[in-house]
Amino acid sequence: MPLIPDKAAFQNSLASLPLVTYQPGEFVIVDGSKTGRLLILKKGNVAIVKEDTEIANVTEPGAVFGELSVLLDQPHTADVRALETSQFHIANATTLLAQNPIAMLYIATVLAHRLDGANHALIQLKHQLSTGEPHSVIAKTVSKMEGLLAVGGAKAKVVNSGEYKFQVVDQDYADYKQDPTSLRLAYHLAVSLFHLRDWTFAEHSGAGNWPYATTIGNYQRDLENLCGDFGYMRDLANAVKHKELDASKKPSTQMVGLANTEVSMAVFQPGAFQGNAFQTRKTAKHVDFEQAADAVMSMWNKLFATHGWL
Repeated sequence: MPLIPDKAAFQNSLASLPLVTYQPGEFVIVDGSKTGRLLILKKGNVAIVKEDTEIANVTEPGAVFGELSVLLDQPHTADVRALETSQFHIANATTLLAQNPIAMLYIATVLAHRLDGANHALIQLKHQLSTGEPHSVIAKTVSKMEGLLAVGGAKAKVVNSGEYKFQVVDQDYADYKQDPTSLRLAYHLAVSLFHLRDWTFAEHSGAGNWPYATTIGNYQRDLENLCGDFGYMRDLANAVKHKELDASKKPSTQMVGLANTEVSMAVFQPGAFQGNAFQTRKTAKHVDFEQAADAVMSMWNKLFATHGWL
């Protein structure tokens, strides 16, 4: 059995469990109660409410509820209320976890993902506090942490540029910085750093106080003027999707595709000894990807702070 269980395998393993349906407004779990049950969402939409404040909204099949109460032998710490007709698999927690190793591994994986997400949010929160970010920005990050820690197996939706930055870009950046020799992680980071352009443009360009160009192409130009390495990030994001690029598009960094992009360590070139460089050009010149990624990430952090996009 693989260490990390497949979600489909986990859901298939629940087929023999009874199904319970909750109608809109009904409480699935009551704060302070202790049921000894695990509830796994099959379909529907529920809200997690703490002290009359909704901290998360869950629609994803396979989301698990009640696991902390069971594992810590303590009462539930929040209300779960159905927002629409919702179906749950219901299980006696002790029986399920003892007899179904897939369920045990799945719940352990869920908890690990939640802890990892909360750690990323904590790092972001510390940065915001150290740089004196507005209270509204800090409150949003705290809210994200609450949602991550409250939802059993649910994935937060990405519905705006702030969520895309928090859930995708920031985490891609953190993962890459942990292993800067990984070509795969660098590719993921390049793609998310570039596509944050599309998210911010789609969400904010219609605002009256939008300070940049009103076409996506000219917005690209504005971003390159703010950070020259953003043009490089665009070309790398395009290159990683293709073996060969259309030469007529004339990418500014002369990239020609995935097959022509490589990571090389300790690359010697005139005037520099680079510990982490990416070969990206037909002329075999090198660009230090880590420095470029740091510069583009810094640009985005400043833009989000300046314009209140978080």
